[in-house]
Amino acid sequence: MKPNNNEYKYYIGEGERGLNFKYTEVFPINTDSLSITSSKENDRIFFRRKLNGSPILINNDTLSDYDLLKNIEVKSLQFPIRQFVFKITRRGNDFWKGFFNALTCKFDDDRCTCEINNIEVWDKYSCLLDNIEQKYNLCDIDEIYECYCANPKQTRETLVINETLNNCSGIFAGGSVIAGYNFIPNVIGGKPDWNYSPKDTKNKYSHLIAKGYACYYWQWKLVDRATKTFTVLSKWARRIMVTIDENGAITYPDEFGWELLESTTLAGLPAHRFYNKDFITDLGKEKPIEGVNGTQDITINQNGVTTKYPLPIRFWRWNVNFGNQLYKQNRSFVSMIENIVSGCNLKVKSDFIFNTQNYVTGESLNPLNNLLVSSKHDIKRYEAVEPVLTEYYTFKDIETWLRNMFNCYWWIEDDTFRIEHISYFKKTKGINLKTLSNGKYIIGTNKYEYEKNNIAVRERWKFAEAKHIDFIGEDLVYYNNGVKLEDDTRSIINYDISNMTTDIDFIKLEPSAIAENGFVMFACRINENGEFEVLNEDGLLSKEITNNGHLSLANLMYKYHRYDRNLKYGYLNKEYTEFFSTKKIKKQIDIQFPFCEDEYLNEEQLIITNIGDGEVVSTDLNLKTNMIKISLIY
Repeated sequence: MKPNNNEYKYYIGEGERGLNFKYTEVFPINTDSLSITSSKENDRIFFRRKLNGSPILINNDTLSDYDLLKNIEVKSLQFPIRQFVFKITRRGNDFWKGFFNALTCKFDDDRCTCEINNIEVWDKYSCLLDNIEQKYNLCDIDEIYECYCANPKQTRETLVINETLNNCSGIFAGGSVIAGYNFIPNVIGGKPDWNYSPKDTKNKYSHLIAKGYACYYWQWKLVDRATKTFTVLSKWARRIMVTIDENGAITYPDEFGWELLESTTLAGLPAHRFYNKDFITDLGKEKPIEGVNGTQDITINQNGVTTKYPLPIRFWRWNVNFGNQLYKQNRSFVSMIENIVSGCNLKVKSDFIFNTQNYVTGESLNPLNNLLVSSKHDIKRYEAVEPVLTEYYTFKDIETWLRNMFNCYWWIEDDTFRIEHISYFKKTKGINLKTLSNGKYIIGTNKYEYEKNNIAVRERWKFAEAKHIDFIGEDLVYYNNGVKLEDDTRSIINYDISNMTTDIDFIKLEPSAIAENGFVMFACRINENGEFEVLNEDGLLSKEITNNGHLSLANLMYKYHRYDRNLKYGYLNKEYTEFFSTKKIKKQIDIQFPFCEDEYLNEEQLIITNIGDGEVVSTDLNLKTNMIKISLIY
């Protein structure tokens, strides 16, 4: 006699995934130990339903289910990766499906029983998640965009020296005589006019270079006409690169034109400093920001007489304009996603990325409308004739970038791959357990505890490479009632933004410090000429206009990560902050009630209890008793 399977029926199907299956009804003898559970995937916002327990099939006077599994065993041995379907229906409708392989089953030929193990869920998420680490080549995306980095401002070392020279017999930088000069004044009416600066001074010496210092500005002032004494203000600048030694050997820059300057340390590691001997002298017209003053003794040999002069020295931070950089090998970030999800017959939709107005920040021109991605190789060598041909990424990379950069999550809605910010999700009310059977299923359930295991005192974000303060960022540190919480290594959560860099000025300044493999992301706008141009934005830590500043950690955290935090208050970017929303941590004891609906419980809806409106954490539906157990959090 066949066992009574209540309103659930069970089937095994043979065929190719995605095609029609031939199903045979089977009769597990242990339905009382089978259940459908649902919970959120790690770091995801959607629920997946899985079969808990292993169906056991037998042979007896009326059943031949074991023989069916023996036939499947033969086929699995012939084709080991072949999968078969285990399907459950409820009231005649498909309720749950999963895949299995006979090689994971346990056979008992003595008792003619077979236990089906490791049944993997088959749902709308399987196509993506079963291939989460499959590699896709960025360079296979056909549509390529050029992007300008307009007027990048880059920090350079600048030495300014005030010099008093007799007879203008020497030009000095860093204490070294680098040129002689015989002064010839302008002649007006046959007589010298000492009120004029020396003729062609800037043109004559603008090219002079000493250990990478290029002279870019001269200003002469007549001090004493009788003695022909002038004061000259000379400004010098140079490009410096620092590289960390590898295995005891000097790491040389990838670019040409760099000369070794000296040994040093970087982050406590042996390193070397290089200067650029080909440094250009047209440094733009911006005024430097004065730094530390000091003096330096300079020995000058004039007419055979050696004299030591204590000259005032100023070191400046100089924002140098090197003109536009054109990056030619960029792909759309959305195209990278489409390249993956189109293989699962999905299209991309995102109000967060596509809407003209950013619904999180309120910005009328959404900085995320034009996100471009390039390989690090092509950004480091932006003038190269031949671009890189392969740079691989995975769906796991896409997930990480969405979550850790933008606090965004994805789910599948019909035939759409949907991406939205965490603030987008608003839950509606569902089952009211206070009125179901007059509330009898929640009697004695007003008990709860707090989930503290996943609460961190400190959270830390990190790009693959970053140098400037806005891109390095600051840890988010939580406070409770104005008191800093106890901090130890166990209470730190790290969010690594793997394989990704957004600090494009760092790449320009120190390309040798950037890994060969990986990606660079730009937030761009379309300028008046219809060209893509990297957005500049005030860095929230540096307080300066920063290239690609919207994608710096400081700005990303402030704009997108003040939601769904562990606690209500903390320091973000070194400023005391009240966060917009926090994670729920008040967990009620499990509640059970009969499952009567045709469709599975909607886990996205709130469940009304005496404690409040509970958010579903997990469910467990027993396939024999039809009782569902739910775990709620408030």
